[in-house]
Amino acid sequence: MNCLSCNNANNNKGMPFCPECTKTLAKGEEDLPCPFEALTCRHAKARKVLIHRLAGKIFHITDTKGFLGIIATGKIEPNNSGKFGNNWGNKKSYFRNRGCISVCDFYNNRRPRKFYDATCKYSFYDLSCNKGFSYFMVLQAGLFADIITWDRWKQDREEGEDVVPYLESGYPGEIPLSNLESVIKVHIEDHYYGDF
Repeated sequence: MNCLSCNNANNNKGMPFCPECTKTLAKGEEDLPCPFEALTCRHAKARKVLIHRLAGKIFHITDTKGFLGIIATGKIEPNNSGKFGNNWGNKKSYFRNRGCISVCDFYNNRRPRKFYDATCKYSFYDLSCNKGFSYFMVLQAGLFADIITWDRWKQDREEGEDVVPYLESGYPGEIPLSNLESVIKVHIEDHYYGDF
């Protein structure tokens, strides 16, 4: 089995990460300049729990490998060059193509039915590539004024560009860790690692 972060051989059968990555993650979580919380829940309840917990917030989501990169640089960066992989969308992402960081927007999207439908269609809390772990990096409210909401896509939409209506927004530029309100690590406890 390989480590889910660095892909080095991992002989620790009970953990999906090698000892070195596990140690780096623990240190990174401990040294964050904002509150950190680890949350465990079952897949069937995760959406409801997180919608309630993150109401009125805007947040970036990343997997463990992305989180390691963020703590190494001290900031969340746009992925328009594709250097961070392609976990959260495709190459035709509207926000990625404009140098923005893709965020889930539980603040600006105020049409309850449309918002609810979007959270049901888009598994924002646990895409299969994360194998049960996601880091929710909650932005400070002072950054909200710079957010570009999804409906801008309707105005200057180009052929084939994708956005998640009523859920996704974009932040132009970088977000230093010092501009985070909090980080929540979510573990979906009934997500299995058997395919590795």
